[in-house]
Amino acid sequence: MASTAARVSLRADGHATVSLAGHDIVTGAYTVVAITAADRLGLSIHRVEVRMDDSTPPPASLAAGSRHTATITHAVTWACNAVIRRLADAAVASNGPLAGQKAEALRLTNGRLGALFGPNEPLEDAVRRVTGGAVEIHAEHVPEGLPPESVDKLYSGKLAMLRGHQRQDIHAYAYGAQFVEVRVHRLTCEIRVLRMAGAFAAGTIVNPLTALSQYMGGMIWGLGAALEERTEIDLAHARYVNDNLSEYPVPVNADV
Repeated sequence: MASTAARVSLRADGHATVSLAGHDIVTGAYTVVAITAADRLGLSIHRVEVRMDDSTPPPASLAAGSRHTATITHAVTWACNAVIRRLADAAVASNGPLAGQKAEALRLTNGRLGALFGPNEPLEDAVRRVTGGAVEIHAEHVPEGLPPESVDKLYSGKLAMLRGHQRQDIHAYAYGAQFVEVRVHRLTCEIRVLRMAGAFAAGTIVNPLTALSQYMGGMIWGLGAALEERTEIDLAHARYVNDNLSEYPVPVNADV
């Protein structure tokens, strides 16, 4: 993960806007941000607008190195939690239905602020108690293990990334194991891959659809690497001959 920032605005009409200077390279960044905000704010995903279209919003980390989802969703979660806490602090200090409740126990669910199995009030009342229009929070998230100045570097365009073995409490990595059944014809040497099975551990899955697609893509990629590719080396000069994507074989439907 990397340090990143995000801004969340929640309106009294039950619509939210999440802004961050990230980018979606067609990997679903807009969707995971919307899913995260909708889950934390207790809203339908259709009520969340995500803005990542320019560099004006708070800076976000790079969409590379398998870090983007884990990075940006943490910042969005922190901002959403801060919005909820601001509403909760005002609600428990008022003379409304949530007076005297514990602020840390209040959640937003289905457009209402309240405690589990306890009193609640409409989101509109909670927001208008704090502001006339919307509650807006700018949050910065620094993963445990990165120095605080990594946020300052982020604003100047310098990125610092925390890898799984750099954490102080645990080592954390995604893991996958694949099992493949292959048959080779004894006369023609024709290869047939009969079936593949994969087992994965990847922490919290934000978007199951894209996660499944990534698992399948990784297995297909491995199939191509094992059966269709070869590294060609110039023995006289000890150089790779096919060191670019021009000869990159990609398995197609007939292969898979």
